[in-house]
Amino acid sequence: MVAHWIEAVPWWLIGAGASEVGDHGGGQVQAWRVEAVSRAGTSGTYDLIRVARAQGYAWGLRRVID
Repeated sequence: MVAHWIEAVPWWLIGAGASEVGDHGGGQVQAWRVEAVSRAGTSGTYDLIRVARAQGYAWGLRRVID
């Protein structure tokens, strides 16, 4: 469970580091690779996707990188 979330910049709004990965059901799909660190100090790398929808965006987890 996520108890706390901190972003350095609104990367999802400015498209920093996003790569276009195509269309999904008519919506544009962008992907980001992010690293998250827990309070315990463990970290993980994740590929997130954002799909454009008629009423905003849908987010998903595409891949976990060990």
